[in-house]
Amino acid sequence: MPRTAYLYTLCPPRRSRHKAVTLPRQHIEEISRRTVARVATIWAANRSLRESGPALEQRNHLWALAIHRPRALGCLEAERYFTVTRRASSATKRLSVTGRTPQPRRNAHQDLMSVNQQSAISPDEIHAELERVLGDTIFANAEKMKRFLRFVVLETLEGRGDDLNEALVGMEVYSREGTFDPRLDSTVRVEAGRLRAKLREFYESQGDTGRLRIEIPKGSYKPIFKRLKETRTNKPAQASVKKSPLARTIAVLPFADMSPQKDHEYFGDGLAEELMFALSHLANLRVVSQTSVFAFKGKGMNVREIGRQLDVGSIMEGSVRKAEQQLRITVRLTEVDTGFQIWSEVFERPLKDVFEIQQQIAKAVARALRIEVLGEEEDLPSCSSTANLSAFNHFLVGRSFWNKQTQAALKAAIGHFEKAITEDPTYGRAYLGISDCLRKLEFWGLMHPSEAIPKAKEAARRALAVTPTLVEANIPLAAIRAVNEWEWPEADAMFREALGTCSDSAHAHQVYAMMCLLPLGRFDEAIEHIHIARQLDPLALLTNAHVGTAYYFAGRYDAAIEQLQATLELEPNYHLAHLGLAIAEEEKGMFDDALATVEKAKSLAGEIIPIWGALGHIYARAGKTREAETVLRELLALEQARYISPLDFALIYDGLGRSDEVFECLDKAAVDHCGRLAWALVDPRHKNLHSDARFQALTKRVFRGLQNRAPY
Repeated sequence: MPRTAYLYTLCPPRRSRHKAVTLPRQHIEEISRRTVARVATIWAANRSLRESGPALEQRNHLWALAIHRPRALGCLEAERYFTVTRRASSATKRLSVTGRTPQPRRNAHQDLMSVNQQSAISPDEIHAELERVLGDTIFANAEKMKRFLRFVVLETLEGRGDDLNEALVGMEVYSREGTFDPRLDSTVRVEAGRLRAKLREFYESQGDTGRLRIEIPKGSYKPIFKRLKETRTNKPAQASVKKSPLARTIAVLPFADMSPQKDHEYFGDGLAEELMFALSHLANLRVVSQTSVFAFKGKGMNVREIGRQLDVGSIMEGSVRKAEQQLRITVRLTEVDTGFQIWSEVFERPLKDVFEIQQQIAKAVARALRIEVLGEEEDLPSCSSTANLSAFNHFLVGRSFWNKQTQAALKAAIGHFEKAITEDPTYGRAYLGISDCLRKLEFWGLMHPSEAIPKAKEAARRALAVTPTLVEANIPLAAIRAVNEWEWPEADAMFREALGTCSDSAHAHQVYAMMCLLPLGRFDEAIEHIHIARQLDPLALLTNAHVGTAYYFAGRYDAAIEQLQATLELEPNYHLAHLGLAIAEEEKGMFDDALATVEKAKSLAGEIIPIWGALGHIYARAGKTREAETVLRELLALEQARYISPLDFALIYDGLGRSDEVFECLDKAAVDHCGRLAWALVDPRHKNLHSDARFQALTKRVFRGLQNRAPY
């Protein structure tokens, strides 16, 4: 008989005036087991506290509760024990992460002084202000952030503000256990930055004066409380009231194809993208990225539900009917909270007037949003950077292929972008499309660097030459400067300059994280920027997969697996998420799961050769040498017909333990300046090579001149 069950029979609870609530025996035993394990973990992690009288007392109390009085957990009287347990556990954790003896509760009025005046701020005022902040719509869908703010404010009111640090917040707010290491897990830092931004957003949205203000200074987790000075104004009271910042966001849904043959879906999608592009240049208006919006395409969901899921204030939707040279476009702008239509209109014009229609729609939406939201005048840029109808049509077809992100689709997209440029040599966005496609084809080993990179650079530069305001063209140039040309400081500066111009660009944050910060071993920063990208574009599959990829490179395999599985819940057939999941499972030693997952990825997108390299490596690591060699022979045969990156051969050779062939492949990748080589040098799958002088020489070559680069 388990000890807990035996003690259960010998130690009935004391009589209590409360009525007992009986739990099943197995539940009581499980609770006891977990409590004992938790106490043992805390105790083992805090050797320096073992001689501490208070710590010993706390430990003994917890163990006594779990072992000697398990049935007490089934009584209402256990509330008293749980209270003591929580306090003891919290005190133990506080000892371990702050290095201080738990402080007695001080008078709540102590030290709560306004920073602007010498008048005290009472705890009641702070409590009221806290509830006002947390009750606003800005925090409506941010439960963990609300918990974060409430915790640090209440701790400060209890007189323990000086004890607040990253580790304590991680354990108390984000349920991280005693193994939480802030050096490896940037969750608290990232969330603290988001919380500071949310607080600024809240107070900027308020037109009232004479209230308190809660702030969390940068570099600290202890909040400060300010009493703002009252100011008098002659403006009408209602003029100071602004709408919630939620209303400053808009999502533009794909326009439904109402054409007789249903063959102009690309036109409706393209029209929506063009309007997103124009509206995104409005100050104080955030437009949800195309990838997140298009995730709802064909789902038949109510626009208000879509708006709530995207956390936006307004939704624009419509339909397009294209018959020969005539267009009929219907547009509606709906307020998500109320479901009311802010504006709607029907346009029936010749096809050649499509550019004028776009401008009219964009200006009408901006006008409606100024009345309802922005409260200020703004000028809109033109939606399209061409006036040539044939060029515009080829560009839209090219974008529809680009959205599929497969080898065949990317090559087809390049063909249509080139046709658009033939029709209009000044079409900047078509040049940018070519650059992006070529860079992706090279990075995934689908095109030789010597063929793809010079053309990609030239196309991006041409885009900037014909359209100087197209700052997005700097992003592929910065990525190439990093992973293909190894000019890391210059690339970092280029990315930072781009982010200064388009800080709300999810794409800019994503490329900076994955093409610059991650290869440099700056994993915390990479994770922070990829989180920002996901926040800006929450349903983008590649962004969600890259969050998991960043965790993997940082050695956080459990977090990577969890995130990549969540990505597959968004789209079960997303091959890159299956590939990333297989690699993370391999590093956890889950070889059977990894093989099944990578086989699924291969069945979904066999032309993505890195999947083949990963498959051969997993076979070799799992002891299936014959199967790994079969994959290797298949790749060698395939190389006779098409380009295969030497990095994919290097993976299989590494798994087979053939280090000389590995370095031959890595050196060839360096000669070719393969973009993925920078990833390979920080990839945990090659960690067995790190002590080899050849690996260290190659690392110095790729990251030349970087004395402070994070170690691999």
